[in-house]
Amino acid sequence: MRTAYAVAFSGGRFLMVYNERRGGWEMPGGHVEEGETSAQAAAREFEEESGYRIEVLEVRDIGSCDVCAAVITGRTGNPCEMRSELFSELPSPLSFGREEYEDTVPWARSVVESKTVITALNDGAPMEEAPEELVVEDAEQKEEPQAEEPETEAPAEDAEQNKEIQEVCDIDGIKKDVEALDGKIDALADDIRNLGSILSDRMMSRDVLAQFDKTMKGELSDVKSSSVRSLLVKIANVRENAASLADKMRSEKETVTADDAIDAIENIGDMLEEILLINGAVRFRDEVGTPYEYPTHNKAKLVDTDDPALNKTIAEAVSSGYVLNDKILLPEKVNVYRYVGKSGEE
Repeated sequence: MRTAYAVAFSGGRFLMVYNERRGGWEMPGGHVEEGETSAQAAAREFEEESGYRIEVLEVRDIGSCDVCAAVITGRTGNPCEMRSELFSELPSPLSFGREEYEDTVPWARSVVESKTVITALNDGAPMEEAPEELVVEDAEQKEEPQAEEPETEAPAEDAEQNKEIQEVCDIDGIKKDVEALDGKIDALADDIRNLGSILSDRMMSRDVLAQFDKTMKGELSDVKSSSVRSLLVKIANVRENAASLADKMRSEKETVTADDAIDAIENIGDMLEEILLINGAVRFRDEVGTPYEYPTHNKAKLVDTDDPALNKTIAEAVSSGYVLNDKILLPEKVNVYRYVGKSGEE
């Protein structure tokens, strides 16, 4: 059960509460309602916030201020175990400015240690209206001797029977504790099995992913190697054809005609275009009059025109363009019309 201790200074509108759960002293708010003292308001507000109940153990008059030591009890109403060391470091209420405060801490400690109860003569009056004269009922005060009743010895049979009943109760309690412990052990074993299954699945998944990654990297390497090899073979063929044409034109320049040279160059162009097509590059060539668009077209030269309808349109395609994966690989070189007006206009 959570416990706390409090010392209230009602006249100074001051209530200090030691909260054991937080390990320090607190000062709740002090909204005073009609018909209650400031200390009662602070105690009520603390009860509303914390859910604890305050019981006043003692009221003491130190001049104009009443001082009460109170203990916070749990929701069950059972008092908590009081400890005097909690009153060893009370903060000083500077608003008092009274030397009587020097006696507050040892007095509060003695209240807790002895559980002495001091009751006002007018027990029903509010705290601030309590008379100054107090009657002290010390727990250590001598009490009037009472006549002791003669003890009657229980029969031996009743004592034996009570002992057997106690042993049976102890055995039942032990059995319940063992059953509860067995249940917790079984639950823990289930959790361990589930954890082992999860770890096994994760390790298996990790191995599968590692093998898949290794396989894909190997296949990708093979694909790259095959593609590069095929490309290099075609480029080598183009180079050899061009070299053969150059050697033929050099050695047989008297017999090589222009048509032969054109055919050889077109053959080289076809081989290069085949390489581009295999690798996904597609050639395009726009017609004359098509609107000029950047970056699809690359402007090679401007051609003046007096027709405004031809302004910024293609006048001539100089070289083809290429597209790779729907993106411009090489823009088409074109000559573009530029409108300059009619010659007769100023």
